[in-house]
This record gives sequence, C-alpha cells and structure tokens, in this order.
Amino acid sequence: MSARTRLIRLLRHWHARIGVLTALLFLFLAVSGIALNHTDALRLDQRKVSAHWLMRWYGLKTEGPMQGYLFDHGYFSWSGRQWVMDGRVIGAEEPPLGVAEVAGTRYVATASALYLYLPDGRLVDKLQGAALPATPLRRIGSRGAWLLVDTPQGVFASSDGLAWRPQQQAAKDVWAHVQPLPLQARRHLAALFVPSLPLERIVLDLHSGRLFGRHGPLLMDTVAGILLLLSLSGVWIYWRSVRKR
Repeated sequence: MSARTRLIRLLRHWHARIGVLTALLFLFLAVSGIALNHTDALRLDQRKVSAHWLMRWYGLKTEGPMQGYLFDHGYFSWSGRQWVMDGRVIGAEEPPLGVAEVAGTRYVATASALYLYLPDGRLVDKLQGAALPATPLRRIGSRGAWLLVDTPQGVFASSDGLAWRPQQQAAKDVWAHVQPLPLQARRHLAALFVPSLPLERIVLDLHSGRLFGRHGPLLMDTVAGILLLLSLSGVWIYWRSVRKR
C-alpha cells in the first residue's frame, strides 16, 4: 500500500468522525443565527431567563433589599427605581425619602411628589407641584391621625393629603426612617429580585462563544477553522474519487 493511499484512508477515517462532531456545532450555529435574525418576531429581547445557575455563571448575584420602611402590618422597600409593598411591585419611580401610614392610606414621598396608596397596593393619587405645600420634600412622618411633611418652608400637616396647614415640630412626631426588614420580607424580596437576562443576550453569547468566558470566541474560531479544513478535505477526497472513476 502506497503512502498516498494510506493518507487518503486516514483522511476519510477522521473526516467522517470529526465531521459528525462539528456538524452538531454547525447546526447549533445555524439555528442560533436564524433566531438572532428574527429577534423581533421571536421576541427574544422580551423573554427573560433567570435560572440561578446561569445567573451565577454570568456573575450576577441574587440580592434583594435588606432595609425599608415598616407599617403596622406590612413593609415598603425598593431596589433601584422599583418599589415593592408587602411583596408586590407597585411601580418604578425614583428612590423614596420616606413613607407613612395615616388613616388607612399609605403615603410614599419623593423630593417632588407624594403618592397615595391603599394597603393592597393600588395607587389612589399622585400629588406634586401646587398640590404640595412646598417643595422639595425633605422627610415624611405622622402625628396621630395627621400626615406630616418637612419642607424648606417648614413642617406642614394634613389629614387627607389635600389640605395643608403649617405646624410646629413636636416631640410626639414620628418621622419615617429606614429599618432592617423582617426575615420573611427579605426572603420575599430576594425571590422577587432574582436577576435575569434577555434571551437574546444569552443566544448571542452562545452563538459567539462569549458565554464560555474569554476563551469562548477562540473555541468558535477553532470550530470554524475545522469546518474549513473539513470542507477542503471533502472537496479533495471527492475530486480524487471522480478522477479515479
């Protein structure tokens, strides 16, 4: 048997085996590439993935808020611009400066607005501008059945958040302050704020190999090189067979 014949047999032997393995990778690249070309139709940018192991692989940790404001029967907290009351997301606004519960209404204050909520999380009203006694609001509190807000022009009180009257600060005033949340609340928030990523990002990282770290793109480049070699060797083997016939 000549050296050339042995080379051809060796090429055919490994060409088939390597071809099967790389064909699987090529199939994945083809499918993921088609999916990325139709991101809008498949809504890949809107579908969220929050698998714990995958988020850990990306270096994203599940960390819910540890502090917030406490009501007599409930709590209020936030993460970034997202507000949570008693385990329910109630909106996405700027970070609050305080909350208070007066006569069955829960008030959430920011520097420029005052939000009125029912205990079930429904928004009743949003007061800002001329509806407030002055701005910016600096803190919020209560005095019995009266809601208090502290502004650069002094302290104002209201029984309904609509009509305000100036007040002098008193020892019995209770001003909102951040407190550590109960353990059960922290568990609820940790489950609520599990990090997630768009499915489009994950498919794109798989397609490019970046999901596998800094050496991932090199792996995909290697696969592309092997596919190129398989194509060239396949053409050569076919040409040899045709020439022999």
